[in-house]
Amino acid sequence: MFPMPKTTPTPVDIDRLKERLTKAHVKLITHPETMLYGSVILMGKSEIVDYIPTAATDGLNCYYGAEFCAKQNDAQLRFVVMHEKGHIVLRHLLRHKDYWLEDALTANKAADYAINGLIMSLNDKTLCEQPTVPMLYDAKYNGWSFGEIYRDLRQQPPPPPPPEEECEDSDEEINGSGKGNPQDSDDDGDDDGADDGDNQGGGARQPCQPEPGEEFGGQGQPFDYHDWSATDNMSQKEVQEISEQVARAIEQGGLIAGKAGRTVPRVVTQALAPKVDWKTQVQEFVNSHTQGRDDDISLRRLDRRWLDVDLIVPTTIAETVGEILYLSDTSGSISDKQNAEAIGELAHLAQTVQPERVRVLWWDHMVHGEQVFTPDQFDSITKLAKPVGGGGTRVTSCAEYVHEKNIKADCAIVMTDGYVEGDIDWQNMPPTLWIVTANKDFNPPTGRVVFID
Repeated sequence: MFPMPKTTPTPVDIDRLKERLTKAHVKLITHPETMLYGSVILMGKSEIVDYIPTAATDGLNCYYGAEFCAKQNDAQLRFVVMHEKGHIVLRHLLRHKDYWLEDALTANKAADYAINGLIMSLNDKTLCEQPTVPMLYDAKYNGWSFGEIYRDLRQQPPPPPPPEEECEDSDEEINGSGKGNPQDSDDDGDDDGADDGDNQGGGARQPCQPEPGEEFGGQGQPFDYHDWSATDNMSQKEVQEISEQVARAIEQGGLIAGKAGRTVPRVVTQALAPKVDWKTQVQEFVNSHTQGRDDDISLRRLDRRWLDVDLIVPTTIAETVGEILYLSDTSGSISDKQNAEAIGELAHLAQTVQPERVRVLWWDHMVHGEQVFTPDQFDSITKLAKPVGGGGTRVTSCAEYVHEKNIKADCAIVMTDGYVEGDIDWQNMPPTLWIVTANKDFNPPTGRVVFID
């Protein structure tokens, strides 16, 4: 057998590709189903580069790999554009960097599942066609927010993908003709692919240039590169301004789409919702329900302002604040990071308000554990907390436990994903604040609700 001759890829006509990219933008801006995103599509840079295997975004600008995009037909190219612009629409990189710091690969996957679900839900199937590389997609995630998908992936990671030849119809991934990871495909040493950019061996890093070892573009991986580090040198105010700029653009697009009889998809509406400062909400709630009771006067502590004029004036005091009850869902749906943040905030509140005690109940389908912290332990709550549980989810078990043990508290804080039984019995429970991490439709029988992402 004679060796196969080595072939050289056809050079990419950059001018032609730029023209096709512009046409893709125009088509998406003017199509009834995607005109909503018109203002965002026009935001930032859209550049064709030779150092990215597929495509990339930093949350505002988009970069398209020349060799890869040249192989896509017009509908596939529109899918790629919509995918990159979708990350900007949903503000993934501007709002969710904390998730990426916790688990980078899962955060990148969640972002792709969210935007691919949005694209695959378009009614006009000729507008966007699957590109020639695998795309993460699962119909169950259609309409889910980034945070909901991330937590679901963390709780129940999808099984590894089957061999490529066996997964053509898999609902787990949209499989194109691409094989493996494009970053690993160019191993012949020639300057014929995206991996051979001028800066691969060193020098100044290009915008959105992937770091060595980044996992994307292959089976079971995100399609594109997400440059979460682009905001590292920005102030919080600068990031917020960009995020608000995107939100205004979508709001304007929504008005145009509304006139055409179109509605804004749920996942986009969720992304437009302002991030709630849940810690401030918790502080205000606790302060409003733990102000002390039965004010009285006492000579045990004198008002020092009057001592200089030889007057002994008693001070007004209040009885000590009672008990704060913290009910933590340990069914596995709350991330370790969220639980740690909530416990940390609880410790801070306890040190500030100084209640008689803080009682923590760890629950899933039942109460599995109870811990009581006194003032001398408040500064160590984060170290002493020992979560237990991991089964189903039934929050009424907390109310039953409180009544059975005759626990009296000034207020209760419930940390849950919100996916609990529909007939919650919360009668005769103290004023309650529900901190909900996932189910935006959660509607408890009583109390105040704060949704966090």
